[in-house]
Amino acid sequence: MDETRKTYELRSQIYVHDDIPIGNAVNVYFLLGQYDHALEATQEAMRRNPGSRIWNGNLVSSYLALGNCRKPRLRLSRREPANLIARGSIFAST
Repeated sequence: MDETRKTYELRSQIYVHDDIPIGNAVNVYFLLGQYDHALEATQEAMRRNPGSRIWNGNLVSSYLALGNCRKPRLRLSRREPANLIARGSIFAST
């Protein structure tokens, strides 16, 4: 698992505009119980791709894993908010 983490970290340094390697590292951090690293990596993935719903979900998961339930706030997408509510696609952000 540690080699996988190192690979994703290296790829995220090489491909500085790609959110996928750092986002994949988030999954490894969760598996290793490194929630503080997961939060940092999620925030970086969001910086690289701010429109991603996946990173928003990971952000909430990171805060909850760290025991910070007050940090996430509900936010609706600017696109089709009524449809998102109907489908349950409400996600959180900082």
